[in-house]
Amino acid sequence: MTLAPNEQANHSEAKMRSAVITGCTGEIGNALVRLLLAQGWEVHAVCRPNSRRSRFLLQADRLRILECDLFDLASAAQALPEKCGVFFHLGWHASYGAERLDPYGQARNILAALDAVNLAAKLGCSVFVGAGSQAQYGDTEETLTPETSMRPSTAYGAAKLCAEQMTRELCATKGIRHVWGRVVSVYGPCDGPHTLITYLMRTQLRGEEAILTPCGQYWDFLYAEDAARAFLSMAESGKDGQPYCVASGSCRPLHEYMHDFQHVLGGKAKLHIGGKSYTPNQRMRLCADISTLRADTGFAPLVPFLEGIERTWQWYAQHPEALTSWEAE
Repeated sequence: MTLAPNEQANHSEAKMRSAVITGCTGEIGNALVRLLLAQGWEVHAVCRPNSRRSRFLLQADRLRILECDLFDLASAAQALPEKCGVFFHLGWHASYGAERLDPYGQARNILAALDAVNLAAKLGCSVFVGAGSQAQYGDTEETLTPETSMRPSTAYGAAKLCAEQMTRELCATKGIRHVWGRVVSVYGPCDGPHTLITYLMRTQLRGEEAILTPCGQYWDFLYAEDAARAFLSMAESGKDGQPYCVASGSCRPLHEYMHDFQHVLGGKAKLHIGGKSYTPNQRMRLCADISTLRADTGFAPLVPFLEGIERTWQWYAQHPEALTSWEAE
């Protein structure tokens, strides 16, 4: 049966407004689930079996949680709808610590990303949106753009770069629009265990002192809710084959961010700025230009750091078990 033009448009819109998300329990994935549900999307969230983080996902009729190992995505096909619009691949194993340097472990993530593309094709997805990292660029202190040379210095960064290139090529063979977001520095509820922001949350909730460097680094922080909006904007209007820097586009000295955090805690935060030295290879500048993302999709961050860090603090104050859950996984 051939659909009339208006029926075809309605069918296309309905398909577009259904999404699969891997890595849905991280700070970006959790925020993206909430954003899509708020806008009326059907969301299929792929979680690691027995994940402790899944308890923080919003409960909704249009959210379906599917437990599936990241390295066994092919098995998820039968449990997902035959037709879906967008595939957000945010999942990645071993993003922190010494495992970032393990080439064998990181290589598995490349295969998982390719499996995600194959799954997206089986589901009839028209768009594949992948999550990369500033680590793809290496240790440069240049302002990051989509055109900045990439010389990754870790297995993690090299694997992210390889996953971007290989998934782009595979998407091209399958007729899927490919968009890649190189995440710079995102913070918010459900953050990972080894970030500066999580360290601040953990120490202050425990009444401990946070021992910090002189905080002269220039940094670009983006709130998770804004990052989710960036990924959705890329899905809706990002150009095929185009990578984008996912950041706020605003760079400030780290001590200014610490001042904002101190303000949120009414001046009672225990912060020892200058309590430890910079590491020998300390990166002093992590800033990004988001003009390409802004021009192609209309994205602009809405949540200033002062507001975002207050929301983050309130969330962890209400969910202190999140820090324990993260440490246990």
